[in-house]
Amino acid sequence: MLFCFKKGIKVSETVIEICSVYGEDRVSYSTVRRWYDKFKLGNFSLEAEQRCGRPSSLNENILVEIIAENPRLTVREIVDRLEMPKSTVYDC
Repeated sequence: MLFCFKKGIKVSETVIEICSVYGEDRVSYSTVRRWYDKFKLGNFSLEAEQRCGRPSSLNENILVEIIAENPRLTVREIVDRLEMPKSTVYDC
């Protein structure tokens, strides 16, 4: 998205480009719009922003290891292995 933003490519064209490379429904218009708005403010950080609320109890390193072992796992299978709520895993 940052690459497309810096090239001056429109949001809708960026969505089409990303989905053509990575698969249909890979990114939504609203997601690209949100990132473009962030970039317009001069924030080019690709790190996750701090959010309010309870911090996640998910160890992301373990999640990465599980996915690396078998990238074809479904969210449900990952949830079962981690014994965590689906929303915790799905939001990562």
